[in-house]
Amino acid sequence: MGFMSLSNDLKTRLQAIPQLKAAYAYHHTDFSGFPAATFEAGSLENEFISSTDNTRGYGFNIVIHQSLEKPIGREKGIENLYIAIDAVVAALDGDYNFLGVTDINDPVKATLGEYQLGAGTVKYAVLNLVLRKEELV
Repeated sequence: MGFMSLSNDLKTRLQAIPQLKAAYAYHHTDFSGFPAATFEAGSLENEFISSTDNTRGYGFNIVIHQSLEKPIGREKGIENLYIAIDAVVAALDGDYNFLGVTDINDPVKATLGEYQLGAGTVKYAVLNLVLRKEELV
């Protein structure tokens, strides 16, 4: 198990969430629709357990993007973002061990913000996902 296999699994899971219009395994801003999710590896934790055993935490930063421009507008755009956040968190929380691939996942944490894309505003949420697995070394 490692970042590549977990990234492939995460992309498949995000693409299966109907509230997302697109999911990409890299960050960018050229979306086929909103809300869109992008993600990349963000951290690696490695805790020594014994001379043959480590617990690794593979961290991913998932960014959900939602345009606030017409015809959607700010009110509906924020509503769409909240619905997408709830759907992603529910999907990740509902599978606490990534179908047995990991031992456990940390509860997802999020921060929200805005950025300018061209002449428009995009609201986003960064969800931090950490997948933990005991590894024999």
